[in-house]
Amino acid sequence: MKKIIVDSGCDITNFHPAGKDVKFARAPLSIISGDREYLDTPDLDIKTMLDEVTSSSAKSSTACPSPNAFLDAYQGADEIYVVTITGGLSGSYSSAKLASEMFLAENPDAKIHVFDSLSAGPEMTLILYKISSLLSEGNDFETVIQKTSDYMKHTGLFFILNNVDTLVSSGRLPKIVGLASGILGISLLGRASTEGKLEPLHKYRGINKGAKIVLSSLQEEGFNGKHLIIAHNFNEDHANHIRKTVLEIYPSAKIELMLTSGLCSYYSGKQGMLIGFEKN
Repeated sequence: MKKIIVDSGCDITNFHPAGKDVKFARAPLSIISGDREYLDTPDLDIKTMLDEVTSSSAKSSTACPSPNAFLDAYQGADEIYVVTITGGLSGSYSSAKLASEMFLAENPDAKIHVFDSLSAGPEMTLILYKISSLLSEGNDFETVIQKTSDYMKHTGLFFILNNVDTLVSSGRLPKIVGLASGILGISLLGRASTEGKLEPLHKYRGINKGAKIVLSSLQEEGFNGKHLIIAHNFNEDHANHIRKTVLEIYPSAKIELMLTSGLCSYYSGKQGMLIGFEKN
């Protein structure tokens, strides 16, 4: 049996791979606030979690899946593909790699490859889709790895934040970036760098301005007009406005909207968004 495994840096909670005899599994990260831990599973009430974390005076943080969590996900398979949130911001990739060594020690004939997405959210979803498609075409293990690695050179991620306090306090964005976060109506657009770090690009005010900046940024990054995913933190109106703006220039683009995972919701903040896209 084959398995495609992601951690919950990916927004997909339930996925049915297209390939024959291919299963999907997900290793959850955790959001920790004081002595309360929220496991990022499909049944997590994200709105309640965000309300409780933001209203609490306790310090909050996140924790990656343990190697045992990945090891449990690997069970029953002999061909495994793992996609993790960027190793530049999380220890998830290291946990998945350690788990693969543990699994291979007990199952020496198995095949495992761990992809560091160097990203999060919808860009991870695009990678997940690609692996599933390649398996459905009957590609062998080495070919799936090679073609997925090549594909990852042609994907990107933007993020839109209305509040950067969590990212600044966790050290994932520099403090100077947070200076505008307290100004009413100011949003930040940034991207995932080639090293898997968060790179701020633009500050703006208003949905209309934001949609135009997203469109121009996509064009600058070489968006190929094919596939784009907008993962939003309960901000469907803004997501749809971006979708409409992009479709005016790229009418044949496939644009999906989905909710952010618990982890991505925590870091993006209320009404934040992540935009994954294919590029030339």
